[in-house]
Amino acid sequence: MYGVHYSGLEVVNENNQVLYTFPMPDNAKGEPSVEFFKSDNNILAQVDYNWYNDEGNYVHTVRFYRIDKTTDGVA
Repeated sequence: MYGVHYSGLEVVNENNQVLYTFPMPDNAKGEPSVEFFKSDNNILAQVDYNWYNDEGNYVHTVRFYRIDKTTDGVA
């Protein structure tokens, strides 16, 4: 049996140069989906995780990452 291991999210520019790397949290499972939202000075990455835990309960986790374009900082 084979699977995919998601260890991080890379943000790249149009030249495929990696600008930022975000680690995937250990407590979030499932296949992540990512949306980006842009403003004048920031880019917001919203990462959604959906899965069923060991008891069969549906779990939804959302993580937000903010990229400050003026300082190249990540929050």
